[in-house]
Amino acid sequence: MIKSIGIGSRLRHKNYGEGILARISLDYFTVAFHGMGLKEIPHGQGDLEVIEAIEPENNQITFDEVEDALIRILKRYIEPEQRVD
Repeated sequence: MIKSIGIGSRLRHKNYGEGILARISLDYFTVAFHGMGLKEIPHGQGDLEVIEAIEPENNQITFDEVEDALIRILKRYIEPEQRVD
């Protein structure tokens, strides 16, 4: 299983060959394979081998941070307005 890699890491897939990590989502890696285009590979599938890892950037946010921000926004617009006398 691939733990912590960043965009630009070089990977090898058993069917598609060598590629470059282009995107990371919650469920899959998007890898650009030479002559094969972009392929979405589910996390934990086990078909990817890291050839050269690039450290992930530290400016990424977590799912919990996104969830907290959305809750604050929803509370601001859903809760009834306070009446000022």
